[in-house]
Amino acid sequence: MGRPATLGSAVTALLLAVTTASLGCSRREPPALAAPSARTPASSVSAAPAASAPKPGPTPATTSVLDPKTAGIKDLTLGDLFDVGPMAPVTATSEGVVMLTRDDRLLLAPRAAGSRPDKTSVAPLDADAAEFSVLRRAPSIAGGRAYWISRGRLVRRALDGGAPLEVLDNEARDNTRVSAVELKRGVAVAFLGRADAEGTSHARLWLEGKPVLELTQEGAGASSVALTRSGNRLLAVTIDGRSAMTPLHARAVRPEGAVATLDDDVVVWVGGPSQAWTETFVGVEPGRAWAHVPIERDMTHFGLANVELGAEPHMDCDVTFFDYANGLDLAPVGTATLCGHAYVAFARPTASAPHSPQELVLVRSGTKEAQTVASARVFAAVSLASVPGGALLAYVADGRSWARGIACK
Repeated sequence: MGRPATLGSAVTALLLAVTTASLGCSRREPPALAAPSARTPASSVSAAPAASAPKPGPTPATTSVLDPKTAGIKDLTLGDLFDVGPMAPVTATSEGVVMLTRDDRLLLAPRAAGSRPDKTSVAPLDADAAEFSVLRRAPSIAGGRAYWISRGRLVRRALDGGAPLEVLDNEARDNTRVSAVELKRGVAVAFLGRADAEGTSHARLWLEGKPVLELTQEGAGASSVALTRSGNRLLAVTIDGRSAMTPLHARAVRPEGAVATLDDDVVVWVGGPSQAWTETFVGVEPGRAWAHVPIERDMTHFGLANVELGAEPHMDCDVTFFDYANGLDLAPVGTATLCGHAYVAFARPTASAPHSPQELVLVRSGTKEAQTVASARVFAAVSLASVPGGALLAYVADGRSWARGIACK
């Protein structure tokens, strides 16, 4: 059930870039590269023909292949681009851009106060590139604290910088992503447990003041987990990445009461083969939710699978693919709710040639309404966070970490 540990050309290109920018050695940081261009191409591409998808059961999922029309999003305004520091694990928050150091410290590039996110600046961070491990998983932020995996432990630390590191669970899988959500009382954190003798991990749910829950049903595994809040419930989405197929699971969690309860685990879709960096993400708006997985569509196509979960997880979910011009093993994705709608940001190649430039695309979920917000040689990470009146977008590209505000019109 383990996933292959191969990395593709995108990761190779990234490693070549960060070799000169420092990945944990004492080399000096090179001069900052020019900012990735922020552009909005006027051209659009019509929908491609429908393509068949892997079958989760006796009835196939409905799959269509679309190209988002990147001519712009009428309800959003993009702000200026800010260079906030060296390449690092970055997370966008309402306070600014949080960076995680090698020695488990949190550094904040603060976001200035302002009524409009597109007019609000983000201050640069005075830090050395050697303080960061670029390919480390960025923390998840909820309730004024950051949550991440360190040395096989689920840990957290307050964003004020002076708080001690707290260990929440000692059975976590190293080099994996966590997903934290603020509740009415406390915080919920989904993470992967330590792998068993066969290399299989299970998704777990840490709830403040309650026993840890096993999210993965017996007989299955989990290679990535994402969590969001939907009304009074939590919605957990996991993938069980394999070399032949990748089942996508979803289940609701009811956190109220002395012990949280789990609804049925539902296989909502089955995708193609996974790679070592394949992850799942989840976005939500009132009454609807989407799971996102950058994955192979078939032997010759790769893209972002957008699985519409609706109000309740169910089989035979509609699946829409945004095709990429080429495969991308390190395929950053970020999600957030802004202007009352779910949005997803993702990096993809601009051409099919190896090592082609990439673009960062922002799409309103459930539509083809989209905008290209940046271009770069390689994107290493993307993070999108809701802020009053819009969102803050943070990403890592071309040797630096960047941020820009997005406002609702």
